[in-house]
Amino acid sequence: MPRTARLLSTAAAGCLLLAGVAAPAAARHSPPEPETFAEGLVSPLSLAVTSDGTSYVTQSNAGVLTKVDKRGKRSDIYAAEGAEIAGVSVGSGKVTFAENRTPSPEPGAEPDPNAPPPTALIQQMDRKGKVRTLADLWAFEETNNPDAKVTYGVVDLPASCVVPPELGPSTYTGIVESHPYATATLPGGDVIVADAAANAILKVSAHGKDPKVLAVLPPVEAVIPPEAVEMGVPECAVGLTYLAEPVPTDVELGHDGQLYVTSLPGFPGEQGAYGSVWRINPWTGKQRQVASGFMGATNLAVAPWGDIYVSELFGGKVSVLPRGSSTARTFLEIDGPASVEWQRGKLYLTTYDLTSEEGTGALLKVKASFPVRR
Repeated sequence: MPRTARLLSTAAAGCLLLAGVAAPAAARHSPPEPETFAEGLVSPLSLAVTSDGTSYVTQSNAGVLTKVDKRGKRSDIYAAEGAEIAGVSVGSGKVTFAENRTPSPEPGAEPDPNAPPPTALIQQMDRKGKVRTLADLWAFEETNNPDAKVTYGVVDLPASCVVPPELGPSTYTGIVESHPYATATLPGGDVIVADAAANAILKVSAHGKDPKVLAVLPPVEAVIPPEAVEMGVPECAVGLTYLAEPVPTDVELGHDGQLYVTSLPGFPGEQGAYGSVWRINPWTGKQRQVASGFMGATNLAVAPWGDIYVSELFGGKVSVLPRGSSTARTFLEIDGPASVEWQRGKLYLTTYDLTSEEGTGALLKVKASFPVRR
């Protein structure tokens, strides 16, 4: 199972424990009821929408990229058996997505020495349906490992507090692992990638040159909650600060020319409202946190006037940050919002129920044609 899929599954379990402790929402408004125009999708974890209303949805765990026209007619345009398809975006007449293949042995099983090496491909499809590979980010990770010097875990754990071996070391530095989870296609065809496992934002050239590291997100300070004991964490660790991996989950280019990124921190960050939105300068990599306090920030969309919509997968809602505000408001309460995109006065979104059988995902749209007041 790919790393972020594991994270989402673990987080779902954690959030069932913590149901009812999400951060309080600010004042609500009443958006129109969303319209469903595609159902029966398998883990639709990313979404891109063109100006004519055509949607591209990754059925991630099925390894399929699906095109949905504005009337809801579906066609599968790419499939890769045994792979995860993720991070779709559109731009410059191309459809960009990630194709991830990661060995996933059963818990406790030894890795298969004959398994093919992992890959994390950034793929680009032209108007004729021809696909070419821009980069293998796993190969890049093996050579560069952007967060190799970043420390995660509990740095102040008392020597008397013993962590069970199955939970891993109490502290560690960034490991060699890549999982491109989101892309943003720039004018000209270059691609910005949110690599959830590398904890980095990367730039991939449209011409196939070596990727570049734009930014490495900092660890997120999360307090280990009492409920973590039910997951095997020793009681002596409750209340301590855990430096969680930031895990970037989406990246979008705003109309101001800046990049906007969501972060869904790794354990124990996914057990509370530790998700955040970052703004990153695409030229210098300078980063600033725009807002925090989200329950499972898996995706975002930026309206032309600067409002930022955030899907809170574990909060059961889509929130909105009015332009210039660091305080989120509830825009739409809905179960399992996985991804969001703004296009021509509408907010498109996919839903995904982590606790039910596959094939229950849906594609919806709702009117979002005016700025939200602060």
